[in-house]
Amino acid sequence: MTDQDLVTGDLVLCTVGSYEPWPAVVVPQRVLSDSVLSAKENDQQVAVAFFNDATYYWTRPKQLKRLSEGDIKSWIKSPPKRSSKELKKAYHFASEYSTLQEFVQDRLTLEGRVDDLEEISEIEMGEDPLIAPPVDVDEPEELEKPASKKRGRRHHADSDTEDNDETVNNGNGNGNKAKQKQQQTQKSKPKQAPKNAAVKKSSSPLSPDLKKTADSSQDFNSTLTSSVSDIQQQQQPPPKKRTKLDYTRRVEIAQIFRNKLQKCLIQRDTPPTEADLAESEKLIRKIQSHAKSSPEFFDLEALKISKLHKLLKVIKNMPELSQFHDSCTEILDIWAPHVQQIKKEKLTLKDQLSQ
Repeated sequence: MTDQDLVTGDLVLCTVGSYEPWPAVVVPQRVLSDSVLSAKENDQQVAVAFFNDATYYWTRPKQLKRLSEGDIKSWIKSPPKRSSKELKKAYHFASEYSTLQEFVQDRLTLEGRVDDLEEISEIEMGEDPLIAPPVDVDEPEELEKPASKKRGRRHHADSDTEDNDETVNNGNGNGNKAKQKQQQTQKSKPKQAPKNAAVKKSSSPLSPDLKKTADSSQDFNSTLTSSVSDIQQQQQPPPKKRTKLDYTRRVEIAQIFRNKLQKCLIQRDTPPTEADLAESEKLIRKIQSHAKSSPEFFDLEALKISKLHKLLKVIKNMPELSQFHDSCTEILDIWAPHVQQIKKEKLTLKDQLSQ
């Protein structure tokens, strides 16, 4: 493959050392992290991101082989006998590949770089993969002036922490005033007895009027305590109250669900740990509890963009994840109308492109 033939968004087969040829996507360099960019050896290399693998690889275009949709289907239909499970999953994810924009969004979300998505402009297929990101040249910053000795001087050993905290919190040079105000407030407050201190009873008998007042006060305190107890019981949430998800962020949340499940159960070199299985069970239960919500949380748009239904189908077809099969089946049955609509729209789009 020549440099002119290769563009970002292309599906390719990449061979690394003695490993099997692996399906990957040619990605633009501007979406890569600094650590990945630092591994680039020369300007003639392009970056590829592997399916079912969190790593990247720098190589020359001539070392890559184009991977068509027909090649992927043929491989999945009759894979080589010695193909690993990870490679089979990689081809399965490659068959679901639609746009570079969605692939990069999923990858950056999985890497914990959601904030970087805001700084990256719209990612379109067809860019030159050899274009390096612009280098930012920062202007030299002025050296900070040393802090005044008078400002940092501590007067008393007992007030070191208080002086320092107040000055930092205020940030306007009024730390001592705040401290004085605090001391004055503390002086004005009456001293309270320790919480567990015993209260001495008065040895002198109460007069009839004072006794009556004390009895009324006890009745009032008893009534007040009972009322506060009733209010606290009313304010306590029910034991099985369901946490609501933000409906306005349903697409983003659906993508997060997919990325977390994919990381815990699918994109792994080793079997899931007990912690991964427990986390996945919580996520699937949360999806299941919101599958029939009103208004609909996982609507057509959320499923179309996140492709969460495809991941649940993969989990359902993996024998080693049998503990999740029933839940995934129930959720997919609820989403069946949306899944059919997505397939219908995809076929219509293919027909339009073929004309």
